[in-house]
Amino acid sequence: MQITIYLPDDLIRKVDSLARKQRKSRSALIQEALSRDLEATRTISYPGDTLSVFGAWKGLSVDQIDEFRKSFAKDAPRLKLR
Repeated sequence: MQITIYLPDDLIRKVDSLARKQRKSRSALIQEALSRDLEATRTISYPGDTLSVFGAWKGLSVDQIDEFRKSFAKDAPRLKLR
């Protein structure tokens, strides 16, 4: 499918320059940029039961949260990878 887009001259020069450097067509470069941007801006959705716990611990102060975190067991030793 083809579409027509209108870009300012300075942006076209930048696209052309980058396309030459990457040895790609304008279309390929713009398609990759759009795909990357659309993927990055996709919203994260959570199941309703996950969302329902937000704010469930009302009245906790920062001190209480720190104390709660300290109650966790220490992490298990990890193997070193090469």
